[in-house]
Amino acid sequence: MFEFFMEKYQEMELKMKSISNENKIDHYIDNIKIIEETLDVLRNYILQNNFENDEVEIYYFKNLKPSIVSKLVIYKRFLQIEYEKPHGSTKEKITHLECELNRLTRYCKANSVFVKYIRSGKSNLDQDYFLRKNAKDHQMFESFASEIDYSTGTGFDYRLAVIQAHDKIEHHLQEQIDALKNPSLKNNFEFYSPYDSTCGIKKMKWTISQADLVELIYGLYVMKAFNHGASEIREIAEFLEVKFNVKLNNVYRSFSDIKNRKSVDRFKFISQMLEHLDNSTDENFMTNEK
Repeated sequence: MFEFFMEKYQEMELKMKSISNENKIDHYIDNIKIIEETLDVLRNYILQNNFENDEVEIYYFKNLKPSIVSKLVIYKRFLQIEYEKPHGSTKEKITHLECELNRLTRYCKANSVFVKYIRSGKSNLDQDYFLRKNAKDHQMFESFASEIDYSTGTGFDYRLAVIQAHDKIEHHLQEQIDALKNPSLKNNFEFYSPYDSTCGIKKMKWTISQADLVELIYGLYVMKAFNHGASEIREIAEFLEVKFNVKLNNVYRSFSDIKNRKSVDRFKFISQMLEHLDNSTDENFMTNEK
């Protein structure tokens, strides 16, 4: 299951990266088509194959599927925002974007219990939310509730994808609002933008294990260290690969292996880093500054 998902996910990413359409609306439409085709493949796979156990099913609907569906939500919302964008004054454009932000806030408030559960990192209710046999017993009030197919989803997998997407949409909208309020700001208007170059800066190379870097990547992700939490694990990984001159092999699988470690201290790199920091003195850092 995991290998099949990653294969299709990577195929989807390659197709999305190959899109060269400079028209924003066409760009969004092309991405939506690719994502929907990928979801159709996964949907058929789920119908034809049983999950190995409840743990695998929960992992799929809590981690794997939402990572794709959230992209679909993002591009569909970007497309709708683009279609509805007013052609009037700057003030009217800002008002329109602020209304979109308010819409996101209302959704989070309406689903505050589930939002708190997800953002707290808890897992005690995963069997209720992410097992198909149990999820159908929970009443959902969203407009899509009547269309939920419990053979290929739980409803909560989509709700989770929407919450993940909202973080990125909020970041995108705020960038546009800031740019309209201050035209001197760099206004990219695209969510997936190239990383800044490091021209003129001494190259850094990661020289310890890849597993240690994966720990760091997930630590930065859960702490929302980049773009106010709007950056995905994949984006952080690609960014650090460039910055640290290293090629990582399957970040998702590596983290799964880390979590399955039998030792009491699974996240040994972060623990060792904290230990070294605690034992360091001001003189250590002053020496390195010279």
